[in-house]
Amino acid sequence: MTSVFKFNGRVQRRFFTLLALAMVGTSSLLAQRTLASGTTALTDVETGLTTYIQPITNICYIIAALVAIVGGVQVYSKMTSGDPGAGKTAATWFGGAVFLILIPTIVTSLFGVTMS
Repeated sequence: MTSVFKFNGRVQRRFFTLLALAMVGTSSLLAQRTLASGTTALTDVETGLTTYIQPITNICYIIAALVAIVGGVQVYSKMTSGDPGAGKTAATWFGGAVFLILIPTIVTSLFGVTMS
């Protein structure tokens, strides 16, 4: 099958360069037009997230308390059975509980939310 349009390499490069420039130009025009709507969308997302910070913080504290209770029971059972890895298990569970307590604090400081 033969092509109807036969271009040499130089013409093809110029054509594709002009096509790329046209696409970049139109995309920048569209980006400028939608910049205002993008800014309002980000503001709406920020206000939506800040309303969920307090409930998520409470859930993290509840999960941290459950992790601490389960970890304490597991460490106690390992210590009473004489398992030599009880210290390592205690450090792991303690680290998990501290992580769950610190995450809401870090998130609230990132978003600048004051806890009420």
